[in-house]
Amino acid sequence: MEAKVPGDSRATLPPPPEGTCPGATGAAAASQLAPQTHPTTTSLPIAEIGVGTTGFGIFFILFGMLLYFDSVLLAFGNLLFLTGLSLIIGLRRTFSFFFQRHKFKGTSFFLGGVVIVLLRWPLLGMCLETYGFFSLFRSRRTDGAKGLTSIPKPMQEAVRTAGNRDPEPTRGKAEIKPLSCERAQDSVSLAH
Repeated sequence: MEAKVPGDSRATLPPPPEGTCPGATGAAAASQLAPQTHPTTTSLPIAEIGVGTTGFGIFFILFGMLLYFDSVLLAFGNLLFLTGLSLIIGLRRTFSFFFQRHKFKGTSFFLGGVVIVLLRWPLLGMCLETYGFFSLFRSRRTDGAKGLTSIPKPMQEAVRTAGNRDPEPTRGKAEIKPLSCERAQDSVSLAH
């Protein structure tokens, strides 16, 4: 320990905490004690703004469709939706999503529909956008079906039979019996 000399502006520092490098001081020591986090592509406030922007975009698109395909609302909704999407996942990922070779047809229809809506042909533009949207996300449905193996068995059965209205007509159905006079009188007496 050094003795403090009068007039010396240097202060003696306490020893660094355990688990840090002995020579680290100041910000270097603090960074060693801080929890390590994984780097993200976008910061949290920008992603939150992107979620809000995307939500407003969807709202304006639905509101524009409700008002008989109002071209201004649809165009504003399209711009907000695409801006919000790029804020959520980042510009690089947005471009890499839309401009893949196997998604070229869906991208061209979707972005072409956006341009047609901006040129004030809302009905044709929304039809093109809808077709492009389903073409873009067609591969996602098959990926989702492959992901069923990670879902527990009872949930898999529920998902598989969700589309079937009556997979087995007799299994699990109660037989409905006509109400006899005795049972009707019993239920009336229980009610009173």
